[in-house]
Amino acid sequence: MAVREVRFALVGAGFIGRIHGLALQAVNRVFGDTPLKAAATVLVDTDAALAERQAGQLGFASSGTDWEAVLPQVDAVIIAAPSFMHRAIALGAIAAGKHVLCEKPVGRSTGEAEEVAEAAAKAGITNGVGFTYMRVPLVRHAIDIVKSGKLGRPVNFRGWHAEDYLADPEAPFSWRLDANLAGRCGALGDLGWHIISIARALCGPIASLSGLAEHVYPTRRTATGAETRRVVETRTGPRRSSASRAAPSAPSRRAASPMAARWISASS
Repeated sequence: MAVREVRFALVGAGFIGRIHGLALQAVNRVFGDTPLKAAATVLVDTDAALAERQAGQLGFASSGTDWEAVLPQVDAVIIAAPSFMHRAIALGAIAAGKHVLCEKPVGRSTGEAEEVAEAAAKAGITNGVGFTYMRVPLVRHAIDIVKSGKLGRPVNFRGWHAEDYLADPEAPFSWRLDANLAGRCGALGDLGWHIISIARALCGPIASLSGLAEHVYPTRRTATGAETRRVVETRTGPRRSSASRAAPSAPSRRAASPMAARWISASS
């Protein structure tokens, strides 16, 4: 069987970037019969020292700080940068004819995500999204049970995403708490997609949404140990809010705090 090498650029050397780097090293050992060989070609991060260090640890051939400059060297791009960078990197990679695997969310709004999807479709480019929990064996088993019909028709779904790093009131302000960077849903919009993807897989398209969300800690220190504080913002404001819409999409109109909203009703 002929094996074709696929050269990857990984953009983002943070936590999830490291996970993708480890996966690139393991993929051919785990899936030995694949006709593709993943090559860890270049790791990119705005922090040059971090990029170089992670590249060495994860077996990348080189590192850099400019994602546009490395596009001629690769066949595919993994986007593991903060959410506010996803759209620009994805569109740039697609325009250069590179396949894309982008961490969720693809964009900070439905419009940004649709723009990327349309560009990929027009260019004939593979454009995947990193809904990692969809490949967890427990989740796959649950989906198989529901599809078998043994449980009947699901009418309600409850999901709980247990992230605790922002549960500490002393955790400093980050981009996820800035509406201009994270989008109008804040941390919930960045992390809540996992629950929504599982809900859709188990129950089908979501017909309507309603919920309550709040900022548990309305201000954060500007840096670890700093005396100055900054207000946590979403575009709908730091208040309780609710919304309902008839569309199979994510809750893009709600104020949100980390993991404050946990109920999603499936279509009946």
